[in-house]
Amino acid sequence: PRGGFLMLLAGLAALVLNFWVQVAYFYLIKEKDGNLDVKGLLIFSWNNMASYAWVLFLMAIIAIGGFLLFIVPGIIFSIWFSLAAYMFVFENKKGMEALRRSRELVKGYWWAVFGRMFLFGIITAIIGAIPVFGNIANIFFTMPLGIMYGYFIYQDLKQIKATV
Repeated sequence: PRGGFLMLLAGLAALVLNFWVQVAYFYLIKEKDGNLDVKGLLIFSWNNMASYAWVLFLMAIIAIGGFLLFIVPGIIFSIWFSLAAYMFVFENKKGMEALRRSRELVKGYWWAVFGRMFLFGIITAIIGAIPVFGNIANIFFTMPLGIMYGYFIYQDLKQIKATV
């Protein structure tokens, strides 16, 4: 029983650390001109984790609700709201406003975003299937690459929508 509790605690700590690093990656991209050092970046990220988590929680609840209705609405909602984290970090949108803005950007380009996300998801799954190495590669390589990939999708859609 004691070992199970320690494993649960270690797993929770790893989850929080992984989440914290993920938030830090977003802000690292935003602060690419180097205004923050590593310590400052981690402190800033820690202070924004709750709001970031709230956006992701709303996104997850809506997507799960869509998957419960049938699979197709869940996929549609997931793609509509896939850029909500970028809205939070780069446009300072919080809560439902981040989700609305994400849907607004994806509107008219749903299939293009779906195709890109699907392709990246397949690559991630293939890498993750490699025993031992796959999980490590996904944490240290694929996650940061995925955040940058999503950023480029976000930037492209933002630029396209600005010219239309």
